[in-house]
Amino acid sequence: LNRLTKMLKRGRKLLHGRKSKLSAKYLPRQPSVKQMIIDYIDRASTYTRVPVKFIEGLKECSHTIELNIPLKRDDGSKDMFKAWRAHHSTHALPLKGGIRFTPFTNREEIEAVAILMTMKSAVAQIPYGGAHGGIKVDPKLLSIREIENLTRRYAHELSNAGFFGPAIDVLGTDSGTGPREMAWMMDTYMNHNPNDTDALACITGKPESLHGLKGSTEATGLGLFYSLREFLNNNENTVDLDMNPTMDG
Repeated sequence: LNRLTKMLKRGRKLLHGRKSKLSAKYLPRQPSVKQMIIDYIDRASTYTRVPVKFIEGLKECSHTIELNIPLKRDDGSKDMFKAWRAHHSTHALPLKGGIRFTPFTNREEIEAVAILMTMKSAVAQIPYGGAHGGIKVDPKLLSIREIENLTRRYAHELSNAGFFGPAIDVLGTDSGTGPREMAWMMDTYMNHNPNDTDALACITGKPESLHGLKGSTEATGLGLFYSLREFLNNNENTVDLDMNPTMDG
């Protein structure tokens, strides 16, 4: 019995290893976010009469700034953090897009979301160009003082480079950022641009006490709820995906 048990365990290990190898070898490689967006643009372009050269121009950002931000840690050590801000299209100003603080972000992802921001604004008929930005950092590993210093330095560099301002590029929240970070960035911009009478408009998602809009914190989740509700209310969608539109519990 013991011998049979050992044989079964060994067989399971071999089978599991074979499955892992097969998965890694034969499963198709997932495209990047930017490549998926480019594929969607190509598919959508077949339904339009827009010139090919213009379509190709939509696939790349017009300007992208890459920063190396130094940060003095609480223990006295120094770190460097990569950061980006991408401007996809300046056909309409100001540009609009969020700021994310995540350990996995990169230039390609930032540019991809900037492209989406242009498309989203156009579909919603909002006269903004698309932009996006972020810092490659895990905010959970930093103290509040470190996050504040990193955020303010990022805002300062963007402002100096002409990538931040109510008439140029309006920043907002995204993954890893919230009203607190928006307040720090707005304050930094106002300190460096004391003569800008529209400085309060350089940021969205700021606290209500600093002229922010009520409900902005829940806006993304609420939008997801409405989108999911409308999707499930369409019988064709649920039938095509063999889904049960009801929920238990």
